[in-house]
Amino acid sequence: MGRSWRITSRLRAVTIASAVISTWYVGFYMQHTNRLLTSSATSSTTPAPIGIAPSWPPTRAMLVNIVDADNRVTAIGVNFDYIDIAELLAESIERVGVTNLVIVALDRDAYDVLSVRFPERTFLPPFAASEAVRDAVWGTGKFKAVTSTRPKFILGFLEAGCNVFYVDTDTLWRRNPFPYFKLKDDGSDMMITGSVGNLCTGLIYVKARTAAIDAIRSWADHIDQGEYQDDQAAFNAMIAPKMAAGLRVHRLDDALFPDGRTMFQVGYDWTANPDGPIIIHANYLKGHDSKKAMLIDLIRSGRFLTNMGATDDRK
Repeated sequence: MGRSWRITSRLRAVTIASAVISTWYVGFYMQHTNRLLTSSATSSTTPAPIGIAPSWPPTRAMLVNIVDADNRVTAIGVNFDYIDIAELLAESIERVGVTNLVIVALDRDAYDVLSVRFPERTFLPPFAASEAVRDAVWGTGKFKAVTSTRPKFILGFLEAGCNVFYVDTDTLWRRNPFPYFKLKDDGSDMMITGSVGNLCTGLIYVKARTAAIDAIRSWADHIDQGEYQDDQAAFNAMIAPKMAAGLRVHRLDDALFPDGRTMFQVGYDWTANPDGPIIIHANYLKGHDSKKAMLIDLIRSGRFLTNMGATDDRK
């Protein structure tokens, strides 16, 4: 009963909170939250949906109906506290016509909810926490533990032969990014945001090539073997010698993939960039509540829905 009660209580709290936000968000979120509440409410008498999703590691057979025409998946990692924000992200991805989403549950409680909402797309790796991960705020040990799993699950999909676009849960999509990736493809092994020395691991597109896969393995090794503040510090320590050895890294346009400092603190230049960002990232904001509030404010402003028509690049 313990896990069921926690899940149901959390989802009820989110349902109440969502009543104060935009009409679009309420319509979407209430639809899915009601479905999850119904599933959770019966779990005290019905076993949790263990095994409803594929096991780990992912195989090609598991992904055959998910990968797009260019052999790509979009991967996110979700802990229990961020289920509501992950639902919002998933809706934004769906609205722009992208259907290759895969979800890695970073704790068992998150899996119990997400495997009902996203059957056959939700994975529970062996390195996921056994209980709900809460308050994994930047700078804490919990944050380090959660983010240290990134290269491990990215590697799982790469080794299944897929190109992987990993995005943090605290992002929203205004347009489909994959046509832009094709347009800017210069033969690079990976595309990433940030600047040299401070590349951001919260948004990274990695191709299933030997050099790129080797780099992701080295990233995981750096995390396991080094004393780094977080996965991003380990990545930046790893990437410089790899680039010197021939790894090709393309840095994404800051105006199209702005960080949270630009978007929510300094202020985005909509005059210079009238089409606005492709993906918005709420990094530089600490904690679940501040991130969610800023993302919802953006939706309510009307800026988010601008140019958000479906652009399914598989056609």
